[in-house]
Amino acid sequence: MINRRSAIKQVASEAGVAVSTVSRVLNNHPDVSSDTYERVKAIIDRLGFQPNAAARSLVMKRSNFIALITSDIEIYPQSILAQVEHQVRKLGYKLFVRVIDTSYPQPDSADLKLLDELLAYQVGGIIWAVEDTSASHNYWNQKFSQCGIPVVCISSGKINSLPFVSVDNHYGGLIATQHLIQQGYRHIGLITGPLETLVVQERKAGWEQALQEAQLSTSLEQIVEGDWYAPSGERGLHQLLHNFPQIDAVFVSNDQMALGALWAAHAAGRRVPETLGIVGFDNSPITQYFFPPLSSIDHHFDELGLRAVREIHRLINLSDEERRKQTTEGIWIQPTLVTRQSSLRNP
Repeated sequence: MINRRSAIKQVASEAGVAVSTVSRVLNNHPDVSSDTYERVKAIIDRLGFQPNAAARSLVMKRSNFIALITSDIEIYPQSILAQVEHQVRKLGYKLFVRVIDTSYPQPDSADLKLLDELLAYQVGGIIWAVEDTSASHNYWNQKFSQCGIPVVCISSGKINSLPFVSVDNHYGGLIATQHLIQQGYRHIGLITGPLETLVVQERKAGWEQALQEAQLSTSLEQIVEGDWYAPSGERGLHQLLHNFPQIDAVFVSNDQMALGALWAAHAAGRRVPETLGIVGFDNSPITQYFFPPLSSIDHHFDELGLRAVREIHRLINLSDEERRKQTTEGIWIQPTLVTRQSSLRNP
């Protein structure tokens, strides 16, 4: 059986790179070009060589499990979960998934035991993919800062002591609203998710910035709170039509609610996009089949999962002392707008 040192040398020789470059690829170190990373990784896969996570766990007193904690399996994009599972398996780990409830001001008794359970299982690291509310954010941020094992958050990006991977939600709200303004809409409403959620606050702030820069109104009558599900989008648009009758466009904070808003527009006799423009958020695969097809902000979910696993793997392979010396860093992913018929008043 080929040992680790010999395998690394063989990979380096075939790829035409230094042994240190192969080590950086194995540890998902960021200072490797994408071309080099793919070339080295292809050779690693062909040779069947993977970092021996199980053997390392004996030395580090940690298992080869990575825990993925999420809060709503129905709403949380399956593409992130699929990407995390795929990457974790490629790196030789096993995935432990736990769903918790963040709807309460404080974690319930079962969730309070979560960290103790993970420590008892000696998980190598934790990927925290839980919807951030102000209360849950503060509680878990403090707990994980003291737990002594690597934690990477797929989050709103407001965690100040833990590494995170985050979409720039503020920018997403900004470019969605700017697009509607560029299409000639001037009375733009907003259907949010739960307002205690940090990502919702950031998307709302982007909407406000775009309207303020264009010197357009941002009154309370223009905002309705939803719950991420399609029925709340339907109710939300009906409420906006009543409270803000001059409305000619709406930015909706996710695609499920945008589907409900499209249905409400049809029921109210509003033609989309001629008399009402609509932009969603997430760019779900089904949005191109809405009627009309929905413009939406692309969250780049696959990239979120990929970068989170690479970062947790990198941290796991550091010693405790090396991790203590690490400065907290965030990985930001810029969303993009995918335009379809629902917002193209001037195609």
